[in-house]
Amino acid sequence: MSRGRFGMGIFFGSRADIAVAAALFLLALATLHMSPQGNDAWSVGGVALTVVLSCLLPLARLRPLAALGLMIGALLIAQARYGLVPVFGLMLIAAVFIIASADATSRRLTVGAAALVAVSIDTSSQLARHDSWSDSAYLVMATTALGAAAAGDAVRSRRAYGREVEDRARQTEQAHELAFQRRLAEDRLSIARDMHDLVAHHLAVINVQAEVANHLAEARPAAARHALTQVHVVAQSALGELSSLVGVLRRGGDGAQSPITPSPTLAQLPELMASFEATGLKVTRSQDGAWRPIPPALDLAAYRIVQESLTNAHKHGTGEADLRITYGADQIVIDILNATPGTPAMDTVAGGYGLSGMRERVAAVGGTLRLEYIDPEWFHVEAALPLPGSTFEPA
Repeated sequence: MSRGRFGMGIFFGSRADIAVAAALFLLALATLHMSPQGNDAWSVGGVALTVVLSCLLPLARLRPLAALGLMIGALLIAQARYGLVPVFGLMLIAAVFIIASADATSRRLTVGAAALVAVSIDTSSQLARHDSWSDSAYLVMATTALGAAAAGDAVRSRRAYGREVEDRARQTEQAHELAFQRRLAEDRLSIARDMHDLVAHHLAVINVQAEVANHLAEARPAAARHALTQVHVVAQSALGELSSLVGVLRRGGDGAQSPITPSPTLAQLPELMASFEATGLKVTRSQDGAWRPIPPALDLAAYRIVQESLTNAHKHGTGEADLRITYGADQIVIDILNATPGTPAMDTVAGGYGLSGMRERVAAVGGTLRLEYIDPEWFHVEAALPLPGSTFEPA
């Protein structure tokens, strides 16, 4: 909206107010002869009062007190000079409605304006020198002013309620959008952790097998070929899992639906053990308690903890590891013990994205994680993961 149009809108009020004022102006000109003074109301003074009242009416929304005071003054002058012209009273009643329906109007101002107009209309009968209107007619117009105030206040309240509903709907939509974005970020972070875990594991296997192949290439060609075959198998497996995870990240961006490989679970531990044993890591596995289905998130966390722990055992250990999984009544405990060269690997204990990911996974399911050297030659990982509905309390 241009500055000129905006200024005119402020000065004259809304288009609806202007339309009402114009209609009442025409009606007043057509009914001036209804004055008890007859055609005298068609004088310059009567027409001038009609113009003044009509121009003040749209200002009632923007300057209620000033406009209403001037309109009451004009009404009293008209009453004293010509007797009550009915449309003049309607203009004041319309002004009350406009004031009451304005957004910036308080209920106290609405009641005050209605009472002032009602009293003015009712007492103006004393100013008429020749007035055929009865006291009851004045009382009806005064009561109508109060009704106009009530109607205007109802309109304002309904409009305010509609805005409040819209605001709440908009806030709810924004909250849903923020929640969706937060869940999306959490999902992407989880996928990033999975990517790290599988890449670290498979690259460790590939690195060992490549070293074996290089070392045995001339002396034992058959063993070297077997090692290269393992490199190929592990690389293919890594590419497949990476393709699946990248497909999740890209899904919805270009509309393509990539086939998704199910997340690994503890049921796939035999395959995981086989991949490590192919690299020369000897893993002794034992289990306490009967296996039972567990929630997918917990199952995935347990699998990744085993995978990362054995990867660290392979990278920093001497080639031996013990894995024990205990299915308790209220928790699953994963114990992994691996032999070390005797000098603690600093990145194994203090940092590394792998161990950070393990801590985050355990915390995400409400469990506890303990990483410690039992003595210089043995490194111990213990993860306690609570089962849903248990009263497990982290130590």
